[in-house]
Amino acid sequence: MFKAVLALTVATLAATAEARWTGNVLVYNLLQNRTLEWVGANATGKQGDATSTIIVKPFKVTEPQGIARFYVDTGKINWDYEGFVWFRIPGYVDDCKKSDLPGPVTSCPWIAWDRVITPITGTEEITWEFETPGQIGIGDVGLTKRIGHASRAYCICEPGVNCQQECAEIN
Repeated sequence: MFKAVLALTVATLAATAEARWTGNVLVYNLLQNRTLEWVGANATGKQGDATSTIIVKPFKVTEPQGIARFYVDTGKINWDYEGFVWFRIPGYVDDCKKSDLPGPVTSCPWIAWDRVITPITGTEEITWEFETPGQIGIGDVGLTKRIGHASRAYCICEPGVNCQQECAEIN
């Protein structure tokens, strides 16, 4: 009896550790007269390239007052991994230090996520980062709706605007 309960417990933990995780990310371009141009995306982890987990990539150009979106779906990837999506804003000086850009990122603004799984407990932790050129305002709102899914909204605003407040009001 004890062996059966132990086997069931181990099977439950293994199933939990392999659970699918999804992330839906919206990037609001609240700049008045500047487009947001998507440059690239990349994801890697312990098992190598995981870029295929970025199912939906942003449109090449997001017009002023438009929304860029990307969607991440890990499927059955049960290992730690990190990912990046990066953009550029034509007409603004990209003052992000190239030596400080993470991983494969070549321009600013960029968004990064890091997924870390704890197999024994079957839990995961996802952390997010967002960086823009210094003069651009940023806002960040978590919209998570359920376990195993992260929903985030990021806003890019004109200098001097309370972007966090603007982003919160939209979402």
